[in-house]
Amino acid sequence: MNPSIETNVWGEILHSLSGRLNQQTLDQWFVPIQFESVDTAGQVIRLRAPNQMIKDWVVSNYAKLLDESLNDLRLGGYSLGWEIGQAQIATAVGASSGTSVSKSLHQSTTLLSPSATRRPLRRTRASNPLGSTVSPT
Repeated sequence: MNPSIETNVWGEILHSLSGRLNQQTLDQWFVPIQFESVDTAGQVIRLRAPNQMIKDWVVSNYAKLLDESLNDLRLGGYSLGWEIGQAQIATAVGASSGTSVSKSLHQSTTLLSPSATRRPLRRTRASNPLGSTVSPT
């Protein structure tokens, strides 16, 4: 793979998808995904999703479009590899010591499946503090 394509491959994929999806879909599901690397020997484009839900939703609902975009970019032999969570970064700790620590920015969250929906609360007759019954309006 050409080194210039390698460094901008995710941008090229996003550009290809922009002709197939509306901007809201791109912003919600694809923009949060970050490019990690390209393994040319194994033909894998490595991406990082901020959480499992985004990765699962993109793979479940947009795999065909991603494949079409890869084919359009002459990357049909490549597959997508996924990492979940924020990338680890090295941060300087104490300027005089010159030591660094690897700090994970991964956030633990409870996720709902994409099919999970919230039901509205059911209003029922309730008692007020004065003891009389109040009906919802």
